[in-house]
Amino acid sequence: MARLTGRPCPRGTGDHPFGEEKSPVSRKTFACAGAAALVLGAGSLAFTTAALTGSGTSHWLLDGSANQFDLKTAGSVTTGWVPTPADWQQGNPSPVEIEIGDGAQSQGLGPGHSVSATVAVINASPGDLDGMIAVHLVDPDPHGDEIDPTTGRYVDLFDQLQFTISDDGTVIADGLTAEAFNALDWAWPDPVARDDHRTLDVTITLPAEVDDRWQGARTSVQFAFSGESA
Repeated sequence: MARLTGRPCPRGTGDHPFGEEKSPVSRKTFACAGAAALVLGAGSLAFTTAALTGSGTSHWLLDGSANQFDLKTAGSVTTGWVPTPADWQQGNPSPVEIEIGDGAQSQGLGPGHSVSATVAVINASPGDLDGMIAVHLVDPDPHGDEIDPTTGRYVDLFDQLQFTISDDGTVIADGLTAEAFNALDWAWPDPVARDDHRTLDVTITLPAEVDDRWQGARTSVQFAFSGESA
């Protein structure tokens, strides 16, 4: 989930409006177009014009292979975990996801209890691109207030969860729901350089007041990282 922002092509260094020196395409632009402007002063000028006609074809070859902004992610519920090169995977289509419930691969979570995790993102861009990176919390299979017709209980825990999230020891969310955290549109304040990574420590809590109406309910929590070249 990444996008590139384009900027106008720089002028060259020669006398021609686009210069005679060939320079590589800007690292933050995978396609660009130039425009020349003639600015005249406010003096009294007279012109004699001649009609010119002609046609031609211009071919531009732009290589954007080094201008891709790429994110990879990793995560673990193991205390003290630090990501290794083998842990990184493409955030799309494989985001960091924590399952909560009573399944074999799920983290059990009863009312008044918490589960902790560490999630991480790395700027894996092939070119030398810095990027601004944001994170949001996503329910990959939302069921809202749906009730199991057999048990009469809710089936989805996501909206009941509370998140405490820290960035390098600084708390950026303290007991917020996913909706409240996402409303912050939180992002790291500084660009993340190529091959650098960032981690977040996350505590997910099911409040004690969540009663038997949610017994047996389940959910997954996805940490969706997104970014753009700086």
